[in-house]
Amino acid sequence: MTNFTNLLDNLKEYLSFESICEQPSRGVALRIIVHGSENETDLLIFPHSTVKSYQLDFPSYVSYSVTFEDYTALDESERYKGNAFRIYSKSNYFEFLQKTSNLQRQYNGKTCSVYAMMCIEHVVNIVSYSEPTITISQLGPDLR
Repeated sequence: MTNFTNLLDNLKEYLSFESICEQPSRGVALRIIVHGSENETDLLIFPHSTVKSYQLDFPSYVSYSVTFEDYTALDESERYKGNAFRIYSKSNYFEFLQKTSNLQRQYNGKTCSVYAMMCIEHVVNIVSYSEPTITISQLGPDLR
């Protein structure tokens, strides 16, 4: 297993969105699956041995969104670490949630973070007070 911060240094990898589901059981409230490869084409041609599968399990979350890439806008005022996997220190999504809900940066001693995955055709944002548990596996002909 790895943590999300370790994925921020992965500058050469492309991601594709597979699925998201709410799973209120066994300590997992939200599960997201994305695939990654250094070759963008490999993500479009399955199965391929260079593709990794990332399963991100959040024990809790405040909000999440999946936006089709054509409807996203680049905003240079946002601040983040990472590339395909990101953690935001300034996020328009977070600011929107603060204006429309009772979201606080700190809650019961925990700090709220905005995690993101910049995928081919999708942008996935998750706001959570808990870091996800991440399981990485190699995809191959019999694994998808």
